[in-house]
Amino acid sequence: MAADSDAGLRQSGVALLQRFPFEAATEALYPFLAAHGDAARKFASASVEAVAGPNFGQYAPGMLGHSDPSVVLIALEWLKRNPSESLLDSLALALSSTSPLVRRKAFAAIESIPSKRSLDAALQALENDDEEVRFRAVVYVGKFPDENILAALLRRCHADSPRVQEAAITGVAPFLAATTATGPDPRFNEYILPLLTDSNLKVRQFAMRILATQDPAHVADAFLKGFRNRFGPGRDLAIEGLKSLEGPFIQAFLDRDDDPDLAIAALASSIAVHLQTPEAVPHCIRYLSGQDWWLRDRAAQTLAEMRDERAMPALLEMLADPESDLSAAAALGIWGSPQALPGLLEAFKKGTTDLRLEILDAFTRIPDPRVGPLLDQIVRSVSDPLVQDKASRIVAVRTGDVPYYEAPGKARTFTEIDFRTNSRPQLSELLAHARAIEASDLHLAAGTRPHVRLIGRLQPLPLPETTDEQMAAWVPEVLGDRFGELEELRQIDFCYKTPDLGRFRTNIFHQRKGMNAVFRLVPFEIPTLSEIGFPENLREIATYSQGLVLVTGPAGCGKTTTLAALVDRINETERSHILTIEDPIEYVHKNKESLVNQREIPSHSKSFAKALRQSLREDPDVILVGEMRDLETISLAITASETGHLVLGTLHTTTASSTVDRIINAFPPDQQGQIRMMIADSLKAVVSQALLPRRDRTGRIAAYEVLRNTGNVAGLIREGKTFQLPTAMQTGAGAGMVLMDSALLTMVTDGQIEPRDAYARALRKEPFEGFMQADEGLVS
Repeated sequence: MAADSDAGLRQSGVALLQRFPFEAATEALYPFLAAHGDAARKFASASVEAVAGPNFGQYAPGMLGHSDPSVVLIALEWLKRNPSESLLDSLALALSSTSPLVRRKAFAAIESIPSKRSLDAALQALENDDEEVRFRAVVYVGKFPDENILAALLRRCHADSPRVQEAAITGVAPFLAATTATGPDPRFNEYILPLLTDSNLKVRQFAMRILATQDPAHVADAFLKGFRNRFGPGRDLAIEGLKSLEGPFIQAFLDRDDDPDLAIAALASSIAVHLQTPEAVPHCIRYLSGQDWWLRDRAAQTLAEMRDERAMPALLEMLADPESDLSAAAALGIWGSPQALPGLLEAFKKGTTDLRLEILDAFTRIPDPRVGPLLDQIVRSVSDPLVQDKASRIVAVRTGDVPYYEAPGKARTFTEIDFRTNSRPQLSELLAHARAIEASDLHLAAGTRPHVRLIGRLQPLPLPETTDEQMAAWVPEVLGDRFGELEELRQIDFCYKTPDLGRFRTNIFHQRKGMNAVFRLVPFEIPTLSEIGFPENLREIATYSQGLVLVTGPAGCGKTTTLAALVDRINETERSHILTIEDPIEYVHKNKESLVNQREIPSHSKSFAKALRQSLREDPDVILVGEMRDLETISLAITASETGHLVLGTLHTTTASSTVDRIINAFPPDQQGQIRMMIADSLKAVVSQALLPRRDRTGRIAAYEVLRNTGNVAGLIREGKTFQLPTAMQTGAGAGMVLMDSALLTMVTDGQIEPRDAYARALRKEPFEGFMQADEGLVS
């Protein structure tokens, strides 16, 4: 009756219910709030109020805490019409309801109460999960410009929706307008500085306007202390914002580049090379002779981009420093001043192959009529094949509309050894023979015949067993000044390179019979993703701006080549800073569209972990980690991928799912839960590969297993259900995922590989048994 559409019946029903205790009477009405239509709910709500009568206020707290949102809404509607300060605490509880409508009506009721306590409730609502509630709370709090609410509003300026941020800025503005000429109290900088990292440009500009009203020394001190141990895109945005400040502020930062706190000094120096202001020029010139390689490199680039004549002598002098000559040559190329041509030419005459290659790039950027004849002369007179090849390409580009990396280089041919007439070849002849027959590796060992690896299989050369005397003659030829290191460590890993034969990843070690040497032949040209058969749906990796991509597989499966092809693709298509950390450097990347810096372990840094930690200060967009060997390196790689970098790395795991387990299990048990969350967020793809002989035995072909981090995969990683990843990959073909067995089966079906080779590599053998029987003629 009390919920009936007939007014008379409702009145009779209410009179009847009023004979019972309020709680019992209303519990009879509450089901009508959810089980019937809008009209019934409206009548039931009115009847609840009528049953309570003038005592509704004393029942309201209980209703506000009711589990049914419909009941809470009745109390909120009454409170909006009858504001009551005594019910503010109950209203604050309603703000945490799971119902968005309840939360918003609860705040509307708070707004209707003219009390100082309603401001306290609104301040609490600033942290509400509901964006609508936060927005209304910001607008409400902004009506009371007071120092006590400034910190709360500044917090809402950061990492919120644009309209909440703009409302918070509007609320803070009156307070700022009322401050003295010295600006707001610097103690609020702990809330202002984070605004500099916000993705919203208006917020960053607002923060800079606040800081611009303060004392420059105070601003510099707060900024440097606040960001000295922070890295990533947030800090980059903050530093970028400093460009809007005037000279006294810039000088305040520059004055701290020799601070006793090394982290502060490093950040101040980083700011100096980033801002590119006239005040920074003397400081950048001083950095050119400092101990920090990264800072020398960045300072040289900054000075070149500024084209300040004060820097030219220092950059030319830097060409004579073996540790920084490449940076100097690259910087002078960016500058492109004819004034640098004589100094570059003098350095070219005395320089190493790497320096000459960099100077050739610089020549191409200098608008001087002397450059063309100079390049022609280099092609004719220089004997170094790598330099001659690059000069030839540049000349081809200058005389025709051909991109450098598509220009034809000088063709290389190698001659096989006639072992019938040459039974004691030189090492250079053996390496040339390996090139000629397209072997992947050359093995030399005392007491054993020399071997080469062809199409994945090791086979001996028709030579007698190698003697200790032969090894003693061959090894020093490649070791150079590393002989002492070999004697101390009894093994050594490095890259051996010659102008004629190219680059070889080399490992020399002692064993039972004597000395051994293994040479991995590195191709002269970096293969394209198409040439290595990299899945087309994965090539978008080259466009990623952040995340972790892993290439895995056993030793010798082509991981380095795959990563080199990926880096080359990025180099050709993106304007990025690519930093590689390798042991040793195998493929050499020339700057195309990107800036590529390659660091070798231990020549340029003592370990992968140290180089990776330092890389966060080197402004990279893409970081390649040649091998994620230890916990520290893995941890730093994950951190880098979370802070706005694309990280490419390798692991020696054979399946994509075991790769995820390998990373997580590298950490102590108490950290594994957190690492699962980080991996679920940062991992983009795992590519596990294997090299198999082609069916026609003309070479080897790669098979790829692909794991993509879809929502389903991320959920399994978070929940520790990595054992279900193979199933997710099997059902995720639409997202580009494929299991190794499926990839092998496709290659067998297409006639690319032998069934027996696929059978040996597959985890589940049954699908391949029929192919093997048919191939061997056992099935008609």
